[in-house]
Amino acid sequence: MHTPTAPPTPRSVPAAGPCVAGDIGPERREIEFEPVADPAPAPAAPSPAPEPAPPAPVPAPA
Repeated sequence: MHTPTAPPTPRSVPAAGPCVAGDIGPERREIEFEPVADPAPAPAAPSPAPEPAPPAPVPAPA
């Protein structure tokens, strides 16, 4: 047999609505899921040093 229980007492304060602590809202949700920027690209390999210019021609004696 079931145990009889007293009827619930009337509340002086209305029951709170469902907890929305986990709802961060659409604006914040957009920020949370924005794509993360790619990390800075690795520096390009240094180009080989240019070849030195040929020496200037020596003027012929006059």
